[in-house]
Amino acid sequence: MLSQVYQDALDQYTKRPVPWILVNGIVALAGTVIPVLGALALLPALLRETTAAIDEDRDPKLEALFDTSTLAEDLTSMALYTGAQLVGLLMCLVGWPVAWIMFWMTPEIRSMRLTSPVDGMKLSAAYVSANLGSIIGVVIIDAILLSVGLSIAYFGVYLVMPLIMLSWSSYLRHARPELEAMAAERQMLLPDHQASAI
Repeated sequence: MLSQVYQDALDQYTKRPVPWILVNGIVALAGTVIPVLGALALLPALLRETTAAIDEDRDPKLEALFDTSTLAEDLTSMALYTGAQLVGLLMCLVGWPVAWIMFWMTPEIRSMRLTSPVDGMKLSAAYVSANLGSIIGVVIIDAILLSVGLSIAYFGVYLVMPLIMLSWSSYLRHARPELEAMAAERQMLLPDHQASAI
């Protein structure tokens, strides 16, 4: 699956590199203006738009990053996501990567508007536990891509980040049926998804 995930991401990136660089650059800039939290606040919206753009085979839309219709839930999810990592970091150095990987799918789940913020954390932990190998594979490949971007020059990160985000959305597209099934089984689905799951 991972080879297909990155092939799909690369195909999308090479079709329209400039729009992807610009949209991801805006999110990176938000993280610079408001350190860490600026980028995290926009992460669900970026994933939502990236996945929609892949589904529809189109350019990403910058205005989609600023859709405020689910901003409160997005911010709550990202606060929980960040809080879990901080707790892991405070407990011990080993706790941080464990929390980071276990809750890896939280932004993706939030981007789908699949569950409540708290249930999104629970669903991420359940999904990652069942798919640990592929999640660790994504983490390693993305870490290598980021290292390559950093080694080119600081600007190299701006070239690599769109590919990383596209890989996350590509992975999410493959994981979507399993995530929806797991959420339905655990009775975590929000009303909109409950109707579509019947």
